[in-house]
Amino acid sequence: MKGFLLVLFSLICFHTNAQSIQEASKAIENKQFEKAIEIYDALINKQPKEADLLLKRALAKKFLADSVGFDDTEICHDLLQSFLLGNKSAYELLENICLDVCWDINTANDAPLNTFCLELDNQKLSYLPANMKTFPNLLSLKLGHNKLKVIDESFTQNNYLIQLDLKHNQLTQVSAYISHFKLLETLDLSNNNISFIAPEINILSQLKVLNLHGNALKSLPKEIFDLENLEILDLSFNPITQLPIEIEKLKKLKKLNLTATPLAHKKDLKNLLPNCEIIWGL
Repeated sequence: MKGFLLVLFSLICFHTNAQSIQEASKAIENKQFEKAIEIYDALINKQPKEADLLLKRALAKKFLADSVGFDDTEICHDLLQSFLLGNKSAYELLENICLDVCWDINTANDAPLNTFCLELDNQKLSYLPANMKTFPNLLSLKLGHNKLKVIDESFTQNNYLIQLDLKHNQLTQVSAYISHFKLLETLDLSNNNISFIAPEINILSQLKVLNLHGNALKSLPKEIFDLENLEILDLSFNPITQLPIEIEKLKKLKKLNLTATPLAHKKDLKNLLPNCEIIWGL
């Protein structure tokens, strides 16, 4: 009997939720955005970990923002929670709404919980600022043109990074600490002096763009070829002489830049990556 009652309760909740969602959709069609938000508020209070509801509420808030003005940070919080709960559709909106404007450190310090993109380019930094953990919702971190020499434990204070830009620093290796960024999709390490990449890089299973242009790499760890979602790989201006056959594991690779690399066996590489655009330069 108890099991039957639980099933019945679930069915009633499903029916109620479906009816409420339909009402919210109708409210949006009628441009009653505040009413739609109220409906989603009530549903989310009952199901706080429902990714689709959080995404729908974010969209309703976005419609309201476009019509009468609304604080984008509330939209971003809903999108972030939806994304972290597994809704991949929330990522594109996160990127377009929440990462299009980056704050400097002074602005970020005034609203740390609402900081989603932080720009620290050209600050002559040798170390990360000590207060990085005060930005728990940080998704994009720009650290280009500084004096950073290592990716150390200080980088592990921000759990949700999707974009990390470390171009034009003084890095000589990519340490195992890089594995902390399991959500990372874009990693720019160009124009450093990197000669070693830790095998733990294969933990970055969501990585789509990896820029290693202008480093000192003579070879790559085989673990890089475990990055099954990688779409763009830039190895230009590195002294790499060969790439192993394992590169054929990168089935989603769309572009491989090998400009100014002393690689041999070019024909073999094209056979291994028949659907990839390989750039050899001039």
